[in-house]
Amino acid sequence: RGPPVSKETRYVFLPDHDRDYLLMKAAATHTLVERGPERAKDPTKYFGVDVSVKKLKMYHPDFVRYLRNRFLRSGALKTRFKDIYRPSTGATMLLAALHTCDQVSAYGFMTPDYKNYSDHYFDSTYHPVGFYVNHDLRMEMMLWQQLHKAGLIQLYMHKEFNKDQK
Repeated sequence: RGPPVSKETRYVFLPDHDRDYLLMKAAATHTLVERGPERAKDPTKYFGVDVSVKKLKMYHPDFVRYLRNRFLRSGALKTRFKDIYRPSTGATMLLAALHTCDQVSAYGFMTPDYKNYSDHYFDSTYHPVGFYVNHDLRMEMMLWQQLHKAGLIQLYMHKEFNKDQK
C-alpha cells in the first residue's frame, strides 16, 4: 500500500534521510530509485503513473529545523539522545499548516485523555500509545492544547474532555 493516488493529490515530503530525496527524484523523473533501501523500486507504484514535478513538494530542511527549534524544542535535545530526536511527522505537518493556512483543524492528535484511545486514530483494535525517545509526544500534546486554547487551531477532541476545557 501507499499514499492515496488521484488527480488532485499532492505529495509533501518531509526530508529525514537521503532516501527521501532519492525517492522524490525518481518519482519526478519517472525512473527507478537509484540506491538505498528502496533501490530499483518504481515510484509509480506509490504515487501513480500521473506523478509529476507539479505534484511533488518537499519542506526545506531549514524550515523543519525552524519548527523544531521554535515550537518543538524537546528536552531530549539536551540528552545523549539528541541525535535521534525529531518532531513527529504529524507535528511538523500541523505546524506547517498553521504557517500557511487561514484555518487549521486537527483530528487524531494526542490529547490528555490519550490512554482512552488507540495509538493511531485509524487502528481497528486498541493499541496503547508507545512513547519513544525519537519523538516527544507529551510535549507536542501540550503544544496542541495551547494552540487550541488560543484559538489558533481547532483540535477535535472527545466531547467529554472538550467540554471540560472550555
